[in-house]
Amino acid sequence: TYVKELAITKCLEAIAYQKLCDDNKITLTDEMIENGNYQAELYWDYYGYSSVLEPNGISLETYKKAILNTLYSDAYFKHLYDKDGEKAISDKDISDTLVDKFAAVYMLTKDYSTDSTADATKLENDFNAYKTRLEKGEDFEKIYNEYNGIKESDAKVDETEDDTPAPKDDLIEIVGAEDTFVEFEHFEKVKSLKENAIEVIHDKEAKALYLIVKKDITQDSYYKDEYLKSEIMYLLKGDEFDKLIEEKTKALEYTTDEFVTNQFKVKNISDGTN
Repeated sequence: TYVKELAITKCLEAIAYQKLCDDNKITLTDEMIENGNYQAELYWDYYGYSSVLEPNGISLETYKKAILNTLYSDAYFKHLYDKDGEKAISDKDISDTLVDKFAAVYMLTKDYSTDSTADATKLENDFNAYKTRLEKGEDFEKIYNEYNGIKESDAKVDETEDDTPAPKDDLIEIVGAEDTFVEFEHFEKVKSLKENAIEVIHDKEAKALYLIVKKDITQDSYYKDEYLKSEIMYLLKGDEFDKLIEEKTKALEYTTDEFVTNQFKVKNISDGTN
């Protein structure tokens, strides 16, 4: 019963998204739809979603419709909360959340959890040696290339004109709090560091080492205006939006075709391995 009711709820949500977009004259561009179809096909074929979904009666076309529903949901969300929206999130709130929930770092990582022969003490000493070199003014890129076995000639890439938004520094990594898509277990420690502070974190329980150089995430607008914008907006207004959609779905009048819905049996769900 739970699965059946959840399926009906998801269908109602899709109807609500479409209706809200129609009522507010919100349309998806051909490019958005094409990108959605490309994403669906990528996950279907390359990431193997077909092996799990198809045995359960979900076709690629149905999966494309699910992606399309997500696009309508996102479009209405932005209609409400993006700049100039009915409930626009202030730039200050976005900036404050950026700093509160995310951090920009240079980082070297060593996970030795699957290496039974690893010498944890030696690995930590190696990372501390890198830290000392950085503290003496050595360039992080040089150490990064050395650590990853990248030759200087391979590291040089021809710059070409491209309008696609991109970070100013390709070596920057973004780490985030536990409720973000870039969750980092040691985020609070990183967050507390001052700009350009260098720290070696040895997580002995997880058998992992991190060399961190804290950078200023606010110095590159790419993160606030592009890469993390949607994530930040949903952190701020996701719960409110979900509640709004729930209210809209409850207000919809509908009937269900019991012949169709009763064909779905939970016990027949396949995990794609049998």
